[in-house]
Amino acid sequence: MKIFPFLIVASLLTGCTDFFIQELDIPRQDVDNQLVIHGFVNDTDDSIEMVIGKNWSVDEELDEAESKINQAKISIFQSGNLKYEIEQDPQGKYLKKLSSMLGGAGEDWRIEVTHPDYDKAVVNTVMPRMVFPKSVRFIEGYNFGGVGSFEEANAIEITIDDPGDQENYYEVRLLTVVIDQEELIFGTDTFYVETYYPDNYFSDDPIIERGTSGLLIPDDSFNGKERVFYIVMTGQKVEDIPVDKLKVEWNCVSRDHYQYSKSLQKYQRSSNFGFFAEPIGIYTNVENGLGLVSFKASRILDVAE
Repeated sequence: MKIFPFLIVASLLTGCTDFFIQELDIPRQDVDNQLVIHGFVNDTDDSIEMVIGKNWSVDEELDEAESKINQAKISIFQSGNLKYEIEQDPQGKYLKKLSSMLGGAGEDWRIEVTHPDYDKAVVNTVMPRMVFPKSVRFIEGYNFGGVGSFEEANAIEITIDDPGDQENYYEVRLLTVVIDQEELIFGTDTFYVETYYPDNYFSDDPIIERGTSGLLIPDDSFNGKERVFYIVMTGQKVEDIPVDKLKVEWNCVSRDHYQYSKSLQKYQRSSNFGFFAEPIGIYTNVENGLGLVSFKASRILDVAE
């Protein structure tokens, strides 16, 4: 009598196993061949480089070399006028050296990529204007847990006087500083272990969103107003914070960059759930193609005590 319930459970477990390992016969899905374009350009760059590839179906296996596109042509227009043409160099790169910094703040840019085997892919974007923060200050013992909380950490306070005549998207990155270096010797080998500060950073402000390349701040909730943000720093307990060495990378990015960074961050997070993850589409600003071409105004700022 004791064996019967066990047989039922064993039967159910066997059935579940068969369910999960059953192979599904999924018909091959044809994919329209499209150009894939990636380029990240700063207003202070003295060169422009882009990567041109192609898309493929999930049931195809391509290595990195096979996914690249050779002999494409890139035409870049500034405010409607042809500014640069880029062709593949002998090293296989699509790279254009400039005689000066790119500039072009506030102007419309158009990128056209052509190839004899593909339809023309087009990107229309804008180089954002640089909006400098009103102040960037170091705050010791910032309370980031809310009223009644004793959670404290060092922070960077950033004050923005946001222009009301334009749509702005900001991106913040904190650059790490080496605060300690330890030499370790094992036999004849010498290793150096470096300690960085901060080793992580985040914000408790609900407006700020995490992107793949930094913290993102859209101005839709404070357009034309002054706003203060706090970037909380975590890491080793350091007796003397090297405030004079702390640096903030301050970027004024396009809406395309903002949407792409957010969507890619969500995609990377969802991939941890594997089979059960909800499909996440990655944003693209390429017409008749895929990928992203992002223009941004970028500066490295000091932190005041």
